[in-house]
Amino acid sequence: MARLNTIQPSKLNKTERKQQTQMIMRLFSLWNLTDKEKAIALGLSTGTQTSIHKYKTGKQDLPLMRDIQDRVGHLLAIHKYLKRAYPFDKELAYQWIKTSNSDFNNLPPFNLIFNEGYLGLVKVRNYLEISEHQQDNNRHKVAAPLIPLKDLFDHIKKSESLNDLEQDIQPASDISHPHVSKHIKKLPPKKNIHN
Repeated sequence: MARLNTIQPSKLNKTERKQQTQMIMRLFSLWNLTDKEKAIALGLSTGTQTSIHKYKTGKQDLPLMRDIQDRVGHLLAIHKYLKRAYPFDKELAYQWIKTSNSDFNNLPPFNLIFNEGYLGLVKVRNYLEISEHQQDNNRHKVAAPLIPLKDLFDHIKKSESLNDLEQDIQPASDISHPHVSKHIKKLPPKKNIHN
């Protein structure tokens, strides 16, 4: 009989678990999270530096514990919403989580995750989800259906390969896009160092 806090091992095979671990570790790297922040985002003890190192080096896959798998789903959803909010500027999408935001009391959204754990993670995801739907409604479009959490990993695997996540961050373009959400706070533009 399976424990209540685990997902059935048949849900993710060994290859999928390895890909999932690589995706999350790469995302954490792109978000510029410390090992302590990575542990908090995954719901692990901040003293588990060894586990984080094993995940980063590919020596161990993320556990199938329900709490960790739920957190992974929320983290990947946050990544997906940020990619949609900043489709022409990946650097902004990756910096958003650690940049001060007036909607979060002038603190970075990650502070909510850091201070409130799982609840903070859900709040950040909900903030982005609501912002996206408000943007869609402002453009008089029908909002896309929500992706059930249990299907999120499969959806992301189909729509985005690990290689896409691992692509180098491109410098901010000079093109501004009219459909970037007004509800998701923009970062200040980078100064152009070219003459």
